[in-house]
Amino acid sequence: MQKNLLDLLCRKSSLSYIVFDKDFCIVDAKSPMIEKSSDVRNFLWEIVGLEEHILALPTTEESLEIPMLLRGGDYYDLTIEYFEKTTNGDLFIIYIQQKQKQTYEYANVIKEINKKTLLMETKKNLRTISFHVDIDTLTGLANRHFFLKSIDKFIAEEDSFNICFIDIDQFHIINEEYGAHAGDMLLKHITALLESLKKENDLLARVEGDLFALLFESQKSQESISILIKEINNLKNTPLNYSAEDTIEFTLSTLLLSYPTDAQSAKEFLQEEAKKMKKLKIDKKLSR
Repeated sequence: MQKNLLDLLCRKSSLSYIVFDKDFCIVDAKSPMIEKSSDVRNFLWEIVGLEEHILALPTTEESLEIPMLLRGGDYYDLTIEYFEKTTNGDLFIIYIQQKQKQTYEYANVIKEINKKTLLMETKKNLRTISFHVDIDTLTGLANRHFFLKSIDKFIAEEDSFNICFIDIDQFHIINEEYGAHAGDMLLKHITALLESLKKENDLLARVEGDLFALLFESQKSQESISILIKEINNLKNTPLNYSAEDTIEFTLSTLLLSYPTDAQSAKEFLQEEAKKMKKLKIDKKLSR
């Protein structure tokens, strides 16, 4: 192929080329990437990133296609073909088409995918972390942290509301007699019973140890609260069948506190509960 015809073809197709002989010496070239170099293998290694041993010399009926070789963030399509026979021997040609724009598009798409994936994973992890921060791992109820936050929110938004604290009587004795596992099973048993009684908009929490709490919606009437507390006290009639040999009976103490009558902050609710629950249990013990 004549050189001017080859140049015209490459200009129209935006191709660069390198013509070289069987000893890999560059005879002619049209490429802004090529500096003065006598060996096409150096170019392929230093500029494109093609290992020397990959380079094969095709026959007149063969071509070697090497798509998208990565070097410095750019892609190239390389085609190595037999070019022509001259008086000095056979010549070969490499057509080079750079895919820089396509590379950037691919890179941007990949970056966007990675960014969205990372964002989704981050949000998922934050939801998981938030869940564990607010949930009691044993019972699955709202924990002390979430319960106190809810009280603060109610104080900020409501004129009045009620909280019923529920404590298991002599829970430490049950733990000593049956073991810690039985104590955990009893906590789960009572959790299920309390959940079956509470209404949809009431918040049931495990505040600490064997202390539960029901934060009632502000519109709940005193009559409905009284009925619910009576049902809670009657849960003593539903003992835990811990094993074939062991049935664990229990009783509960309930204490109703109101905002703003009994307490004006989450901290005051807990202080008031500790003081009044202690007195309530002493009175129950003395009355037996």
